[in-house]
Amino acid sequence: MGVKFRGNFNEVTKHIGKAAESINGAITIEDLFNDSFVNDNTNFDSVEAFLNELPVEVKQELSDEEVARLDGFVEEHTNFKDWKELFESAVQTYAMNKLKSELGF
Repeated sequence: MGVKFRGNFNEVTKHIGKAAESINGAITIEDLFNDSFVNDNTNFDSVEAFLNELPVEVKQELSDEEVARLDGFVEEHTNFKDWKELFESAVQTYAMNKLKSELGF
């Protein structure tokens, strides 16, 4: 079966390229965990409330102890089992929203 595409494929790939370029820039934690994502996936009302309650400071490198504390927090307060799953979902959501925006959806 397969997907039938109607339209200018080159135009679509150009927009996908633009979206990928914009994603390639610096992305903050607030970009990933925006209010919409937080409302849909946690028991917090805002990204600010969510970030303020995290048991550790989110940084590039976390110790095993910090990851364990974050994982427990995530499991208790979100729809995810651990920090990695939450973070991966946030990245996917962010990327899809950027792509949809670039393509005009």
